[in-house]
Amino acid sequence: MLYAYKEKRMNEYEYSYKYMELLVKRDVSFKSVIRSFANGLDAIEFLCWERTGDFCHRYILGFLIEKIAQMDVKEITPSGEIIDLPYESIDKWLRK
Repeated sequence: MLYAYKEKRMNEYEYSYKYMELLVKRDVSFKSVIRSFANGLDAIEFLCWERTGDFCHRYILGFLIEKIAQMDVKEITPSGEIIDLPYESIDKWLRK
């Protein structure tokens, strides 16, 4: 899936759809998994080599965690600034 996207055989919308389809197939229950994982923790970090603001699965996952598990998700920039997720871009990737 990642290679298809990187090789331009899949666009952002298609990747987002396939990624969410994969989460459903794997029966990812965000409320139980995320809440049990985060129990007692102040933060959870998702790492990726994509630059801040570039299309990435971590934004899709973060968006879903915020919406389903009702947890606050932020991004830490390379300079250490804490910012909100790029909702305008995420919304574009998820809707077409």
